[in-house]
Amino acid sequence: MVPVKFLSALVYLTVLNIAAAFGQSPKDDWNTLKDAGWFALGGIGVAGTTSKEERAFRSLLHEPNAADKLKALLSEASLAGQCYALLGLYVLHDAAYQENFARYKSSDARVKTVGGCMITEQPVSSVASNITAGRYDRMLNDSIH
Repeated sequence: MVPVKFLSALVYLTVLNIAAAFGQSPKDDWNTLKDAGWFALGGIGVAGTTSKEERAFRSLLHEPNAADKLKALLSEASLAGQCYALLGLYVLHDAAYQENFARYKSSDARVKTVGGCMITEQPVSSVASNITAGRYDRMLNDSIH
């Protein structure tokens, strides 16, 4: 006989996996980035979980016409969403990255960033420089939690 706790845990994990498989729709991913309140990559918080913004970003990168969707975010998204868009264009090696880099590199606007347990504001120019220097590459190769 199988213990009830084991069966309950098995059912819970199955439901969790099914829910994760369906995730957000592509439009939800785009809207999440459009309204992003911060730029967060890598694990955040005490548990080191992946932010919904990073999950949406990673998902959007695999969508058809990802570059076009990212370009639209450059003009329609919050400043944090624009940072995700710029990073995405860099990752996709899209010419729009170089075409837009100068605008962000010279910007003195500040964006909320999250890394681990630290929430700070930094100049967008710093985020743009970090993208070009490849400082986010390792985080994007890590698995999500």
